Amino acid sequence: MKTFLAFLLLASTAFAADPQVQRDVAYAEPKNERQTLDVFAPNEGKNHPVIVWVHGGGWTKGNKNAMQQKPQAFTEKGFVFVPINYRFVPNVTVKEMAHWVNGF
Repeated sequence: MKTFLAFLLLASTAFAADPQVQRDVAYAEPKNERQTLDVFAPNEGKNHPVIVWVHGGGWTKGNKNAMQQKPQAFTEKGFVFVPINYRFVPNVTVKEMAHWVNGF
């Protein structure tokens, strides 16, 4: 039984391919480091559901790179995972951040 379980773990790891990755895609002009996103997508298939991840930090700190194992965990299950950076208060108001979403 232990041998069978070990085989299953090794097989699932061997078949789990690294996701396709696009980094630092600008979502506003002019390009600004604080207004970029990354895209992690499964290697196969299309029309995958998308998860947009907004990092914590109370709108005043943080970075999209603090995602740990999330990209791998979601892409292995068939999701596209999109972590985003955003501008911080007091350089911009929360209302100004939301305006981009409403204007999209």
